Amino acid sequence: MCSSRYFLALRQTSEWLLLFLVLMLFFPENAPAQAQHTHKKRPALATWPAIAPNGDLYISGVNSQGQLFLQASPNNGMTWRAPVTISTGGDTVLADGQNRPKLVFLKNGDWLISYTTPLAKPYTGNVKYMVSKDGGRTFSRPQRVHQDNQIITHRFESLALNAQGLLNVFWIDKRDLHAQIQQGIAYRGAAVYGRTSTPEGEFLQADFKVADHSCECCQIAAVPTKNGDVALLWRHIFEPNIRDHAFARIKPATEAKPTATPVIVRSTFDNWAVDACPHQGPAMVEDPEGNFHIVWFGVKGEQSGVRYAKLDAQGKPLGQALQLPDAAAEFADIALADNTLAIVWRSFNGQHFTLSAWVSKDKGKHFSLQQLGTTTEENDTPRFFKRQNKLYVLWRTSSENTVYSLEKQDLWQRLLENTPRPAAVVFTATDCTHCPSVIASARQLWFSPPLTAPTALPSLLGWQQKNQN
Repeated sequence: MCSSRYFLALRQTSEWLLLFLVLMLFFPENAPAQAQHTHKKRPALATWPAIAPNGDLYISGVNSQGQLFLQASPNNGMTWRAPVTISTGGDTVLADGQNRPKLVFLKNGDWLISYTTPLAKPYTGNVKYMVSKDGGRTFSRPQRVHQDNQIITHRFESLALNAQGLLNVFWIDKRDLHAQIQQGIAYRGAAVYGRTSTPEGEFLQADFKVADHSCECCQIAAVPTKNGDVALLWRHIFEPNIRDHAFARIKPATEAKPTATPVIVRSTFDNWAVDACPHQGPAMVEDPEGNFHIVWFGVKGEQSGVRYAKLDAQGKPLGQALQLPDAAAEFADIALADNTLAIVWRSFNGQHFTLSAWVSKDKGKHFSLQQLGTTTEENDTPRFFKRQNKLYVLWRTSSENTVYSLEKQDLWQRLLENTPRPAAVVFTATDCTHCPSVIASARQLWFSPPLTAPTALPSLLGWQQKNQN
């Protein structure tokens, strides 16, 4: 499988694809290393952010020795505590591309970590989980999420914790493919399977199938909805080989009622005919009105790229899809906080990676482009998280974990929240557009009674606390 970056470039025009094939046939030493299947080992940097009940930011990932770890920040990524390694009983934890270990805080106070571990055959794996009942100090022995124990694909798990405290796990599964092959029947792609836990993190119900004919290597977007359902969006293989996206709403199983067979709705119409997996799944978020906002990578005609669209509550498109303003965009994520809808992605120009965001203050009607950061290091794909109803982006590189805010003044807010109260505050900038909001926050956080402003120094905004001892 070639990487998605080369996959994107090769399909922009048929001429580039032809040129690539010629190079492969006659000049293989000049072909990209990934395309030659040399599999140069990259750092396992895929990381998952989660906000603990006490407000700390936690990330789950794999370190340079291949060990599963948790790491916490008490101040939203400004400083980090030392990482804590978690035993997996000898399991290898996949943390690259569409696989990443995930931490979730259950409603009863327990912590749960899920991950995919590879098996003996290529492209096979099991989805496993561990539970901590003491705030992450110790974890249970790893257990398999799914009942099926064949040495086949069970990979790319996604989690959705609904309002009732039920944890829903979904993954890509090839049990139906292998069963059909044994009967001499053709089968497109893989399937989406799921299983629902109790509020205590126990998986007592049976595995259930969501849909046949999913793409084999793309992550699933799983979103808990307002009414307790879970909405799913995944790359689907429509007949004969069209890789667009399908949507379904899942009613989680209970002891009294098993999961009902969902209605499958086609949500994107790129009509991308290709017999390969781009290793780049969609992302989705629900808005207060019950509609969904999605981003995905695809090829429509001769134009490849990441697109944004809005769906109704049943997964049907509302209006036209929009192309992101970056032809090299890949691995986009999407999130919503109040009226702010944001999309984040990375891109590569041949020399460095750029982290960008497309931000809408009116739930997707108008967008503005922001550049958040750059790096020449190996890096993970960006992930959103929400804290105190504000959106932040986690971007892990080979050397550091960085949290980005979508609002410039929010950096000042974070500094204010994590700095001891001073006796005086002095601002020396005369063109500070964010100073009014910073001053208001400082007054609220630090000083009581309120501050007074001198009138003699209009270019030097200094406030002194009244009645200072």
